[in-house]
Amino acid sequence: MKESFDFIVVGSGFGGSVAALRLAEKGYSVCVLEAGKRWHPKDFPKTNWEVRKFLWAPVIGCHGIQRIWLLKDFMGLGGAGVGGGSLVYAMVLMQPLDPFYRDPQWVELDPDWKATLAPHYQMAKNFVQIQKYFAAHAQAIAISNTVKEPRLLRSFRSMRLLPSK
Repeated sequence: MKESFDFIVVGSGFGGSVAALRLAEKGYSVCVLEAGKRWHPKDFPKTNWEVRKFLWAPVIGCHGIQRIWLLKDFMGLGGAGVGGGSLVYAMVLMQPLDPFYRDPQWVELDPDWKATLAPHYQMAKNFVQIQKYFAAHAQAIAISNTVKEPRLLRSFRSMRLLPSK
């Protein structure tokens, strides 16, 4: 391994991986340090209730993907492994449904958020090699088939992640 680098990036999560990529694109030599392991599909917990595989708390025998820091006035969450917090997102990139982009909260800031954000979603898809497993409306079907809690469903609808009933 090379012994000197132009930059050392600590963490391979959302921030670290992008910082390392941008530096490398500019020709710098970059070393990314990550404390966690590389997770493979078979390693992930099937649900959050598989506490030993979900939470990172080695002192109680948990070696999972989710780190939790509890401080006096702060609770922090992060991923424990290569990919950082993206591990907890299960490598899912969901794009909002059309009503989300027309929400009055921010439509005045940009009349066409969908077009403005489209190249960024495409860059993310290209970078992480997104695979499309469902039809366009399957996002809503997957959420409504998975989530049964009425308050969560109402919340998803209010955020326009699901169509109205």
